[in-house]
Amino acid sequence: MKIDLSRTVRDLIPFGLTPDLIDRMQSLAGNIDVATETVRRMASALRPPALDHLGLAAAIELEAAAVGRRTGLRCRTSGNLPTAGMTPEQTTAVFRIVQEALTNVVRHADASAIRLTMKQTPRSISVTIHDNGRGITERVLDDPASIGLVGMRERAELIGAGLTINSRPGKGTTIVITIPIARPRKARRS
Repeated sequence: MKIDLSRTVRDLIPFGLTPDLIDRMQSLAGNIDVATETVRRMASALRPPALDHLGLAAAIELEAAAVGRRTGLRCRTSGNLPTAGMTPEQTTAVFRIVQEALTNVVRHADASAIRLTMKQTPRSISVTIHDNGRGITERVLDDPASIGLVGMRERAELIGAGLTINSRPGKGTTIVITIPIARPRKARRS
């Protein structure tokens, strides 16, 4: 669009465009630059580069550390996830669920600590987020207006993962994401 707009301006100059009209067209070209950069940022935000460069476990650790620095919450992570059995869609969804869970703790839990545990078995990968906050009531857990919780459930469902949320008043909340992984097929003998 920007190239076409520049050519159009160049082609119209011999017809005596007013300086005001040229300025407006140059402003349009600038708006195209801004829109292009906005789309780049949004695309990057959809799949954080850390997932591709560092892997899911490191991206989660970085996110937890950032939350800790920003809020003063004690954030501990343990375990490691070799994500060989996960698709890019699965790693993105798990990361976004963890992000939402951390955001919910910061906004609503009145917690002082968060513990994230990552582990892999031959059949699944799981990420557990536990906080020591006030807990979530059943009413909030079941409320369709709880957009963050609804979004977490939807993301889990989209990747075929299980999502459980357990909470006790005054004892905190535990969220477990369990992602089934494809088992490698054994080669058939002839």
